[in-house]
Amino acid sequence: MRKLILLLVVVGIVSMFFIFLGNSAFAQYDITKKLDITIASTYAPEHSLLKGCVEVFKKVVEEESNGMIEVFVSAGGAFGSEESITEMESEGAIQMQAAGHFPTFMYAPGFTFMDTPFVFKDWEHHKRVVASEIGEAWKNEIIEKANIKILAVTYTGKHHVTANKPVVHPEDMKGLKLRLPVIDSWITTWEAVGATTVPVALDEMYSALATGVVDATVGTMEQHYSFKLYEVQDFVSSTKSHVGTSIISINNDFYNSLEPDAQKLIEDAAELTVEYATNLTTEREKELIGLFEEKGCKYIEANSSEFQEAARPGVEKLFKEKFPDYTWEEILNK
Repeated sequence: MRKLILLLVVVGIVSMFFIFLGNSAFAQYDITKKLDITIASTYAPEHSLLKGCVEVFKKVVEEESNGMIEVFVSAGGAFGSEESITEMESEGAIQMQAAGHFPTFMYAPGFTFMDTPFVFKDWEHHKRVVASEIGEAWKNEIIEKANIKILAVTYTGKHHVTANKPVVHPEDMKGLKLRLPVIDSWITTWEAVGATTVPVALDEMYSALATGVVDATVGTMEQHYSFKLYEVQDFVSSTKSHVGTSIISINNDFYNSLEPDAQKLIEDAAELTVEYATNLTTEREKELIGLFEEKGCKYIEANSSEFQEAARPGVEKLFKEKFPDYTWEEILNK
């Protein structure tokens, strides 16, 4: 039943997209040149970003261009790591990328707060910042430094903590060995909360939890489920510590070489897929929480406001030392 409901949501959103395109005064795209676009990603084909965004982007672009534009999706890291793909996109070796925030980490580090735990209240808040002058400055810096144009920022889910004890308040993190990727901003904020952070590669996460090398991890429900963490963890807590987002981007020189209607179609399709991806991810989160509980892993609502306040010293330190052009208060006030 749960999968049927999710399927109906997906079908309904796709149908609305094409109704919108058909009725819109801006839906006439006069594209005269044949064009191939490759979208590279390290994510697996079943990841919500690819299923919930890239597949719809491909469908909209190909159908609305009357077949003049063909989109090829290369998933699973066929072109290498996110760093390698970002470099290739910057150089024009591939046209587009669907991934995390590596363009920001590599070329606009002063804006890494766009993917830092505890900075944003929720997805709506993140969207407001992206739409503000701060978001415009972020996009412009990536164009200038990386030759990459951000087309869309999509929601990939709230981050949850898994552990073998209930995590409701920040003090519950004391003494917990928390697996994290080697990202300074993530380490700084979680250590401010009180966790003992341990760097562990993603592909070693399951065994590290199973053997006690680490006690807990943090990530989206999609990540937790794909690694079957319900087999080695007893609780999953909704700390809402991180608004997970991904980026759909395009090589800027390639974009500028396109005829105007091709540019417009690509931008329109990217914008439309954001709503689709958000709805799919939201429904998928609910489904996965239910699946975790069916597997015996108890779901807990943590006190997210307490976590954000506990992280404050770490977040403020990052803004002072790493993101000096802005303050956290400026972000919170958007």
